Amino acid sequence: MNNLFSLHRFAILLRKDLMQALRNSSNTFLVLESLYVFVSLFSIFISYAINPVERVSFFFFFFLLFVIMLPRLVYGNVNDKKGGIEYGMLPVSFVEKFISMILTVGVVMPALFVASVFVIDILLVLVSPSGSGAVGYIWDDIYGLDLNSVMTTVFSFFLVQTPFLLGNLYLKGHKVTKTSFILIALHLVLILILVQVGIRYAVSIPYLVETEEQFLELANEQEGYMAWFVALYAYVTPCVLLLLSLLKIKRLQYK
Repeated sequence: MNNLFSLHRFAILLRKDLMQALRNSSNTFLVLESLYVFVSLFSIFISYAINPVERVSFFFFFFLLFVIMLPRLVYGNVNDKKGGIEYGMLPVSFVEKFISMILTVGVVMPALFVASVFVIDILLVLVSPSGSGAVGYIWDDIYGLDLNSVMTTVFSFFLVQTPFLLGNLYLKGHKVTKTSFILIALHLVLILILVQVGIRYAVSIPYLVETEEQFLELANEQEGYMAWFVALYAYVTPCVLLLLSLLKIKRLQYK
């Protein structure tokens, strides 16, 4: 490509990707939202009032399933030499493909899912009889579930989606399952490492502190290390995964 980004090219690509996303993910979209509706309708059947805290738990669970499956549903064949040749030969740059992919599976489609669930939830509350079914809206401040907290959690799911985006580009066949097993294995290794570090640190404490002031100073120091670790894990790692995804898309530019 002569340049990395053209707004005209990008708009055409984004429209194409969104149309493909709507076609390829529509069945999963409808099934997950139907399950959400079923939960509320079943609560009416058993005369149980399902409050926003309970419903939002179901919503986040179904939303999580949707976002981790989206990369495979929409771009499942992009790394296949035969099926992905059309994608590789598109007259757009790898940067435009990457941005379009992020907007499609990380922003637009999840936003549609959230908006539709909110609309469905309003309808469920309106049709539910008194004392059963959906009671109160899922963003009702009375239950501590304001819209900002819901949207913050939704954004965190985009960070969860990044390894599945990368796995979709590198793996072939059963991509979601393989990525899930890889993540589980990596987290088990990380937990074992942290446990070993914690044990060694706990054993060494008596040799490091002699007074209560030293103990409090050491505790504050360790709290700072933990904050850096959480930031590295929660934000830096997804950025690295996105960078690796960008580089992989660049390599998918078939000649």
